[in-house]
Amino acid sequence: MKIAFVGKWWSGKTTISALFSSYISNHKKTLLIDADINVHLPQLFLPNTEWIESLYISSTTNSKDIKQYLIGANKRIINLDTFRKTTPPGEWSNFVVLWNNKDYIISKYTLPITNNLNLMIVWTYSWDLVWTSCYHNNLAVLENVLSHMKDQDWICIVDMVAWTDAFASSLHMQFDITVLVIESTRKWLELWKQYQELSKTSGTYDSLFVVINKVEENDDVDFVKNLISKDKILGFLTISKYIKNVEKYWWIINFLSLEDNNKEVFSVIRKLTETHKTNTEEKLHSLYELHKKYVNQWFIKDRFWDLSWQIDDNFNPFDERNE
Repeated sequence: MKIAFVGKWWSGKTTISALFSSYISNHKKTLLIDADINVHLPQLFLPNTEWIESLYISSTTNSKDIKQYLIGANKRIINLDTFRKTTPPGEWSNFVVLWNNKDYIISKYTLPITNNLNLMIVWTYSWDLVWTSCYHNNLAVLENVLSHMKDQDWICIVDMVAWTDAFASSLHMQFDITVLVIESTRKWLELWKQYQELSKTSGTYDSLFVVINKVEENDDVDFVKNLISKDKILGFLTISKYIKNVEKYWWIINFLSLEDNNKEVFSVIRKLTETHKTNTEEKLHSLYELHKKYVNQWFIKDRFWDLSWQIDDNFNPFDERNE
């Protein structure tokens, strides 16, 4: 199960991602990925984070190493340059196998937070990238990791980029569930409308849900319920003194310390991860179509000719026989 938390800057999606990871990792093995340009998840779990830059998966060295591993013996990928962000796995590809304790990617590029929780970090800007590169380029290796991931009996949680940026790549298609974190104001509801329209166009609306954050009064919830279908609203969190102190003093975050009234929504999200079903055939077809669309762009075709042949129609990575 792959679940993404999305929202505007300061919506609380990072804190909610961390709290849900702290909660769900008490029940099953969990991989938490920080994909936001503002890297904050390490500070919520680790007292000293100065040494972790060597693990950022989108650094040039690490990204090449990860991609080379994922390519494996896939004969449809001629070289590293042709392994694009939308390139799907094939019969001889390697995978990120979450339930394998000795998995190459997990063991080399994640931080063990607890016995059941590992943290992966994409990257943020560094001085050498200023004026030369867009952060979205850093997300390409994350697309590869997610499309080459086997997550049986695990849950993968991603603190995503802000706003609707996920629709600029295949990331919006990679998740079984997407949770949009909003507040109860008109400008936040405009973001919901954007996500709703884009998800309907892309065929991911059935997997889109909402959490209302920073609720102060009862009419905050009623306001949202009058404008968003109730079956899309998972619950809400009130303004939390505990969360404020976590962010003020960089306390190590712990779900058990959260106020009792704010814990209910995480139980609802957990139940959704256990009951929500993904049509894997439709998902695979959509990922293939995204790959065709991406590689059909002139700057790809001009450099590599036709990369649509990387799609192996006879291979289904979701098929249990390929576990």
